[in-house]
Amino acid sequence: MSSFESINYSIRPNKNIERKLVFEALKTLNAQIDFSKYRYVGLGGRWFIDFLLAHRYLLVTDMISISYESEAARAEFNKPYGSIVVEPGESSEVLPRIDLGKKQNLVWLDYDSSIGGPALKDIEIVSNTATSGSILLVTLNANNKNIPHKDSNENPMNPEEALRYHFGDLIPPKLPSGALTGNGYPKFLANVFMHHIKSCVYKSGRNLKFFPIFNYAYRDGVSMITVGGVIGDTMHESALKESGVMKASGVTGEEQYVIDAPNLTVKEKLALDCMLLRDVPPTKPEVFATYGFELDNDKLAAYHRFYRLYPTFGELQI
Repeated sequence: MSSFESINYSIRPNKNIERKLVFEALKTLNAQIDFSKYRYVGLGGRWFIDFLLAHRYLLVTDMISISYESEAARAEFNKPYGSIVVEPGESSEVLPRIDLGKKQNLVWLDYDSSIGGPALKDIEIVSNTATSGSILLVTLNANNKNIPHKDSNENPMNPEEALRYHFGDLIPPKLPSGALTGNGYPKFLANVFMHHIKSCVYKSGRNLKFFPIFNYAYRDGVSMITVGGVIGDTMHESALKESGVMKASGVTGEEQYVIDAPNLTVKEKLALDCMLLRDVPPTKPEVFATYGFELDNDKLAAYHRFYRLYPTFGELQI
């Protein structure tokens, strides 16, 4: 069963913030890139939140959502725009059927699976065929507990063996200190996937490069990472430099940026908002003295950093 059967991704605070950071950053490229002429390819599931943002921020109208065969009818019913085409099938089967070389694409492969899923193969497909100027983002489960413990023949593997089994030479002879820990694995995994994308683009033999823009780690119960950037030539490299996208909020290139906003009730959020619009975040003693509840300083600092993108939810009676 897909995770969207039990999780509405639109109401996960850090995931919600991540999506907005991505599309706000991409919007800064509008002077150099006309996204309205791009095609958006994603794994829309049932909620299509990224499709909504792609249109609202970037005016993309040509959209393809890859969906499991068993879930395609429900995806078709829930798609928010008539221009979205739902393509049933596994991502590794559908991507080759999409003519990625026909036009520039914004591809967001937003998986809930770990390294045992289709990500490595799908990245290779996109890297081999996407036209210059296309953008690729990949989201993966980065929980170290979800590293596969068996190979394709059901032979047991320890975590390091599993990494070498899936990534081969991308894994260094000696793992960095802490690479397999809960805190270290997201950074290590993101670095490996960055190198995988670069390697696939280089091996495509088309004189293109991968220019990293995004490297996020976040947690809404489960550790996740998103890496992404532009597949392009020297012209697109210059466009990136001129656009100022690398100065956008949350954009750090290959350096990982952690999104760690706290879970707040609506009442707590509104209270904290009254203490904002200043250079420094409120402190734990200040909040307690004013409102009588406590939040650690690191959580208050995180909210101060992300308050503008922090989502609020309510019940709508229809």
